[in-house]
Amino acid sequence: MKVAFYLAFGLLFGLVLSALVSFSVWLDMRVHSYQVVWFGIFCSILFKNVIKIWYIFVLEMALLLLSFCGKSSVILYNFKESLVVVDSLNLSNLAFVLFLVVLNFACFIAIFRRKKLFKK
Repeated sequence: MKVAFYLAFGLLFGLVLSALVSFSVWLDMRVHSYQVVWFGIFCSILFKNVIKIWYIFVLEMALLLLSFCGKSSVILYNFKESLVVVDSLNLSNLAFVLFLVVLNFACFIAIFRRKKLFKK
């Protein structure tokens, strides 16, 4: 479960980084999006001792803010390109939303279990 959490955190972190990189056209043309996303996954595994569960929600809020800045298509395209899960962009939209829903559900369960353990 912890490995899946770190991989999900790294994926979100990489998506935020690649959306931020896309603000600079020069940098976006020289760096591939899948490299940035895999760098985020590598960093999350490297710094696994400092990652907290609420950082997931911070990254999701950052993705939401970047979507309001007009980068939603870039985020979904980077998700599709980095994982090569599906070929169609419509299916990648569905896969991304499903990924976020499952991730939020797992985080809420982990938070409630932790609070339940502290009350004993």
